[in-house]
Amino acid sequence: MSNLAGVHRPIASAATALAIAGSLLLGAGASRAIPPPPPELRQYYGPVRACGDGYAFDAAEGEGYELDRPTRSLWFPGGSISVDHWLYADSQYRDVVHPLGSIRLRSGAALERVRVASRSSPSVEILYLYDTGNRGPFPIISIRSNRFDGSAGDLALLARIRFGEAARALCKDIPEPLQARPERENRDAGWLQPRAHRGPLTLCMVGLALDVGAGESVRLPWNDAVWPRFRVIQGNRLVNVDLLFWRLDGGPALVGFLASAPGVQLLDRTDYNSTTFVADRGSEPSHLQVIFGTPDGRHSLESLPRVSLEFDPTSQAEERRSFAKRLRSRRPEDRCFAPPPMKAGTPPA
Repeated sequence: MSNLAGVHRPIASAATALAIAGSLLLGAGASRAIPPPPPELRQYYGPVRACGDGYAFDAAEGEGYELDRPTRSLWFPGGSISVDHWLYADSQYRDVVHPLGSIRLRSGAALERVRVASRSSPSVEILYLYDTGNRGPFPIISIRSNRFDGSAGDLALLARIRFGEAARALCKDIPEPLQARPERENRDAGWLQPRAHRGPLTLCMVGLALDVGAGESVRLPWNDAVWPRFRVIQGNRLVNVDLLFWRLDGGPALVGFLASAPGVQLLDRTDYNSTTFVADRGSEPSHLQVIFGTPDGRHSLESLPRVSLEFDPTSQAEERRSFAKRLRSRRPEDRCFAPPPMKAGTPPA
C-alpha cells in the first residue's frame, strides 16, 4: 500500500525529525545524546549524474550538482531543485501542510502536490511528494524549488527527475563522463554559475551598484534574482563579494560612522559614499568590509547591512580600498546588467 495514502497527514523534514529526536534525547539526559554523523558536502559542475534513493537526475553542462546528504540539489541559472527525505507526523504539522491533489508526469511517476505554510511568517511554499515504496524511516521524498508556483510550469522542472525503476536503470551503470568522481569536486559549484560575463557592465544590488570594468569579468550566483554573493575576476586575481544582513525591503542608509565597537578595527574613514571601511579583528588581511548605516537602539554594528569583500592575498591594501570605493548608490540612469534568460535543461536520456 502506498505511503502516500492519506497524504493529508502532516509531514516534517528529516532534519526537523532529527532535531525533535535530539531534543528528546537531551531531555532524557545529555549522556544519552548521540552525536550526528559528520556532514558530507560534495559539489560538482555538470555534466554529472545524481543518484538518490529511488530517484535520479542529470546536471547538464552549465549547471551544478550538490550532495549534502541526504539532500541532493540541482543548480541552474535562476534557482535550484532539491530532493530530500520527509517523514509523516500525525499532528504537529496539520495546520501548515495542505494537500493540493495528485499529478502524474509523462514518465508515469505519480506525485502529490502540497502547500506548506509557515507558522511564523506569511510565506508559502509548494512541494511535491513521491512515495519510493522503500521500507525504512523515510519512504517519502520531497521535491522543492524556488521556481515552483503550483502551475503546469512545475511539470517541466519535475521532468528533470526520474523515479523508481527508471532511476535505478540510470544509476546501474553510469557513463564515465557523468560520474561524480572526487577529482571533479568543485566548491564553487554550490553557489556560482560557471559562466563569466565580461565587462564593462554594471551590477545592481539592493540600493547599490558596482561597475565592472573592461578587462574584468563577473560570475553570478545561481539565483540571479538576488545577489547574496558573486565574484569579480581581475586577470588572475579574484574578489568574492558577499552582501550581509541586507534589508531587502529598502536600500541602505548611506550614513557613515566611526567604527568603535569591540571586535572591529578601523581601517579607513572616508566621506566617499558616506561609508566606513572596517576589517574584523583577527580576520585574514585580505578581507575588507563596507558597513552602511549607524547603530541605533534596534541595530547594532554587527547587524547593520554590509558588503564583505574577500581579495586575492597578493593584492595590496590600497588596491583593496580602491575596489571597495567602487561600490556606490544606484542611479536612475544605470543600465543594470541582466543575464540571459534561463534555458530549461533536459531530463536524462
